[in-house]
Amino acid sequence: MDAQYERQLAWFTNEMVKKLDKNLYKGGWEVMSPYSLHKMLHKEMEELDSAIELLAIESGFGRNVDDEARKAIEECADMANYTMMVAERIGAIYLSLYDKEKI
Repeated sequence: MDAQYERQLAWFTNEMVKKLDKNLYKGGWEVMSPYSLHKMLHKEMEELDSAIELLAIESGFGRNVDDEARKAIEECADMANYTMMVAERIGAIYLSLYDKEKI
């Protein structure tokens, strides 16, 4: 890993894992199609849009925006997780990545 990005990747990976752990009760994505996961990713994008819009509005009034910032970060982690899930399903289904031991 390039040291230039190591701190940011470690921090954000931790955010992703926290969201995955929080949603563990929902079950895995391994049985879902890339298309279904992609649709869910779009929903997460709308949630991120709303969180960032609220953050911008609240910060514009000079208010403490810690909660709004945390919510926006959580939505970023959700989007990253869904993106990872889509990529994993495409790789597993269409490229047989697990058979080739590439991931």
